[in-house]
Amino acid sequence: MLCWNCGAELHGDPARCPDCGAWPGTATEEPADGARPLRFFRHVLIAGLIVITVGVLVAIGLHRDVATYDRVVDDSMAGFGIAFIVWLWRARINAENHGWPQRRARGWAFWGWVIPVVSLWIPFQFLGDIWRAGLPERKRNRTAWLPALWWVGWLLSAISGGRTAGRYDFVPALFPGTGWIRLTIIALDGLALIAIIGTISNGPVGE
Repeated sequence: MLCWNCGAELHGDPARCPDCGAWPGTATEEPADGARPLRFFRHVLIAGLIVITVGVLVAIGLHRDVATYDRVVDDSMAGFGIAFIVWLWRARINAENHGWPQRRARGWAFWGWVIPVVSLWIPFQFLGDIWRAGLPERKRNRTAWLPALWWVGWLLSAISGGRTAGRYDFVPALFPGTGWIRLTIIALDGLALIAIIGTISNGPVGE
């Protein structure tokens, strides 16, 4: 038998999980909506982020004009954004059954990115709650440093490069004339998001 919270193997009939302290049977055995596997979307998102991040690093290393690469990223960003929202939605459904309160309705997986002003913090809260749901119980009240660093990088990339009028992106995108500082931020932010997606998808929430 495996612990519902951290996935550790339980021997015999323990009162609590020896690794995370969760009580057996605390989580719903069969969620009303059913668990949503995240493996496929994890592979798609991480592959896309690796391509984008490597491309940014190459652009930085070669000190080339990023306008052409910028257009390629713009063309791929719509598909990446859709896959990311689907992954976020599925992860949220799974997180609801892991003993950590989710502060926002499921619909904010999409609307949190496109509504002005609230988009400055809702996506971070949404992802942060999912992140905590996948942690052992004793670690859930600690600061979620990795999601926080990712979100700070996301905001800095927007501030440093500006955004096209009337346009919002799901993740930082490149624009003609982008400076090297912003490119570096985007590359680091891509690495952080790869780690976040991998950690959530490979943990209890991803099962």
